Amino acid sequence: RALVLGSRIMTQRGRLKEAQGLLDRALALDETCCAALVERARVARRVGDYAGMVAYMERAWRVDEAEVAQLGDNIAHDWLAQLQEAGQTKRVLWLASVLCSHAPDNADHWFWFGYMLHLLDRYEEARATYQRCASINPKRDMVCSNLASISVQQRDYERAQTELELVLANEPDNALAWVNMAITLLHRDETEMALVAAERALVLR
Repeated sequence: RALVLGSRIMTQRGRLKEAQGLLDRALALDETCCAALVERARVARRVGDYAGMVAYMERAWRVDEAEVAQLGDNIAHDWLAQLQEAGQTKRVLWLASVLCSHAPDNADHWFWFGYMLHLLDRYEEARATYQRCASINPKRDMVCSNLASISVQQRDYERAQTELELVLANEPDNALAWVNMAITLLHRDETEMALVAAERALVLR
C-alpha cells in the first residue's frame, strides 16, 4: 500500500516513470493487488498506452470486480470505451451490467449499460436503463439526448420533439440534438423549421 500511495504522489507531480517503477515493485511483491493494478492502468492512460491500460484493468477486474465497480474516477469507463471501440460491444454490455450490480447508485455505470443496449438496438431496455441513470443524476451528459435519439429511431416523432426541446433548452450547443430535431421536424412536415435545425447543427459541427 505504501508503494501504491507513493506512486499516486509521483503521478500527481507528473513523475510518471517513477510512479510506474513503484507500481511495478508493488506488483512484483503481489501481482493480485487490485489497487496497484488500477494505478498502473491510470499511469498507462496518462502516457497514452491504452493497450496497457486495458491489460491492467482486465487483471484488476479478475482480482476484484467489486473494487473496480467502486472506483471514484472514470478509469473503468475509459476501459469500457476502449473495448467498445475494439468491437466488443456484447462484452461491454455484460461488464456494465456487472458494474451496475456492484454499484447500483453509480449513474455512469447505468449510462454505459444503456449505451450498449442502445447500440444493440434493444431500445426499450436502453430507455429504461437511461432513465435509471437520469434518476440518479439528471444532469449526466448525453443521457437525455440519447433518450431522444431512441424516440427518433423508433419513429415516435411527437415524443422525440418533446424530449429534444427539453435537451436543447439545457444544451443549446448539442449538435446531435439539433440533427435529431431536424429529422423529427421533417417527419412532422415542419420543413422550414427542420431546415433551421439542420443549419444550426451544421454551424455547431
